[in-house]
Amino acid sequence: MNPPTTTRRYYPGITLFKVCGAILVVLAHVAPLWKYGAVSQVQTLKYMAPFSIVVPCFYVVSGFLVCTGWMRAANPRSYLKTYVARIGSLYVALVLLYVVRWLLPELADHGVSSLSALAIGKRIVTDFLFGPEAFLWFVPALLLGLVVTYWLVQKRLLNKAMPFLAVGFLLCMCVNGTLRTACAAIPGYAEFTANKWVQYGSVLLTNYWGYGLTFVALGVMIAKHEGGFGGIRLAPLAMLCAGLTLAELVALRYGAAWSGRAPLCLSVVPNSLLLFRGMLGWQSSASAQHHQFWNLFSAVAYLGHYPLLQVDQLALGVGSAPGDTLRDTLTFLAILGECLACTLIAAYWMRTRGADLVAAPTSTSSRRAAP
Repeated sequence: MNPPTTTRRYYPGITLFKVCGAILVVLAHVAPLWKYGAVSQVQTLKYMAPFSIVVPCFYVVSGFLVCTGWMRAANPRSYLKTYVARIGSLYVALVLLYVVRWLLPELADHGVSSLSALAIGKRIVTDFLFGPEAFLWFVPALLLGLVVTYWLVQKRLLNKAMPFLAVGFLLCMCVNGTLRTACAAIPGYAEFTANKWVQYGSVLLTNYWGYGLTFVALGVMIAKHEGGFGGIRLAPLAMLCAGLTLAELVALRYGAAWSGRAPLCLSVVPNSLLLFRGMLGWQSSASAQHHQFWNLFSAVAYLGHYPLLQVDQLALGVGSAPGDTLRDTLTFLAILGECLACTLIAAYWMRTRGADLVAAPTSTSSRRAAP
């Protein structure tokens, strides 16, 4: 068992990433490029796939921070259990909220006879596994990744499991990634992947293994070997990222036609590691003073922007299409303002109760008791 300690390190780059990532997610949902007719949704998802590293980096950051937390905790298992319970409880509450939102209009339009316990149960299970909204699919994959990775660490199996995780990642690329083009030549592959249940399974495999487990495990590995990772030279890593990204863009351009969700790309792995390496190396003494507030803001913006967007659209009587640059800009700024206001309210409420805004570590430049 790790010796108990009350000190943790604060990483200014991670706080900056959380804030910028949350803002980019808000922008992507308020004003996606395909709303303006310049490019289709399929084209946007396809060609932006190698650069879609916000969610993978979020998993790396989460694995890294939670691992550093349990390594310094007096009771690592209790630390992880508390973390998973807190996030899991919020997720379950959101799932039930969205189920109720779906259920009430169904009852109003068709009556009680139109719904069965099986239909309601199916909706709950589907929302829980896949996320009730597009921006929430990452939560169950994160929790599973943390629990599995923690078990592997406690059993001293993580190093041995990494090749197995890599094979699983490549398998995900075969069903929902850039390797699907090569696999399309296999006899019967197209018919097999067209099956509805196979498609459901491939999405679950990609979410839980391709993203959640893979990148959480990378974050945990970095936490356990932080010194070695921090010594990686950025220039060679950047060259690898550029070469692999260019190769996959060419493959996406001239490969088989793509439709549906964004493809899982191999270049996302080094691109995410490059960004995370930059996070760990970035220092800012100014950000340390208010890092708890900005951590809270990023959480509020990420989890709260979509409900706020729907409330605003309902109140103003406007939809999400077609694209209107002025309206979308004002909506984007309004959502950010509402998220900031909610953060201020939450921060005030938490201070009045004597609670910390976010359990954050100490600065890399000066150690102090973690709040």
